[in-house]
Amino acid sequence: MSIAHVGFVGVGRMGEPMAGHILKHGFPVTVYDVAPRPLERLAQRGAQVAASLEAALQVGDVVITMLPSDEVLQGMADTLVDNLRPSSILVDMSTSRLTTSRAIGVRLADKGVAMLDAPVTGGVGGAQKGTLSIMVGGDALTLARCAPVLEAMASQVTHIGPAGHGLMAKYVNQMIMESTMAAIGEAFSFAAQAGVDTAKVYDAIRGGAAQSFVLDTSAAIVGRGDFGAGRELALHAKDGGYVLAAAEVVGAWTPMTAASHEILKLAVVQGESDHGWAALVRVYERLWKNKD
Repeated sequence: MSIAHVGFVGVGRMGEPMAGHILKHGFPVTVYDVAPRPLERLAQRGAQVAASLEAALQVGDVVITMLPSDEVLQGMADTLVDNLRPSSILVDMSTSRLTTSRAIGVRLADKGVAMLDAPVTGGVGGAQKGTLSIMVGGDALTLARCAPVLEAMASQVTHIGPAGHGLMAKYVNQMIMESTMAAIGEAFSFAAQAGVDTAKVYDAIRGGAAQSFVLDTSAAIVGRGDFGAGRELALHAKDGGYVLAAAEVVGAWTPMTAASHEILKLAVVQGESDHGWAALVRVYERLWKNKD
């Protein structure tokens, strides 16, 4: 089956460049968002702008949703079920709750609509470059049908397994990254508290076993004092909550994830919601100063 038209719902900081890459690869795209500015920019690039959410859902052979939270996805569930065409494919690229995704998938299947859970990693930079990694859960033949659309946005598309397994892979990504973020914040604030030059510590360890993307990025951000760089801590805290909810569903013990989630929640309480992961250093520094 060739894809004649793509609907794209949610063209924010991630969704707008993702939809742009689909356009660039020659697919007709109809976009919808509650914010007008990205719609205007995509229209200038050739996208059609839907007058309503319902219109965006009804037009596509493949409809992509890239939503900011599980709450938004839940609120959209009835509209998805009522408006997606039989034989069409919903590709939800949001990071959401496992239970929400599975429940929507069951309802859509009853109407003859296939669904893939296909969250991404790579951040805004990956979305802009078209180099995202997409983790897909769902039927393999369904993925094959819409693979050209996904490949337009990504350097890697991996079929993880059946429905829900794409989200589970994204949760694993978040567990590792957020635990690493918390450990780096703790370790560097520990060194600073002892009066150690943290820049020299980084130079000493970056070539060893502790080296990672998160370490390299965090050290550079802390060095230039740009705590706003990177994905916002509020989003990491949101995702951590979804991971812990999934752990309850599958019966997994996740103490490190629970601990890092508490640090992320504390960062939000301290006003670091809109700052990137390097701001965790400041969270620990405040704890050091107030521990007595």
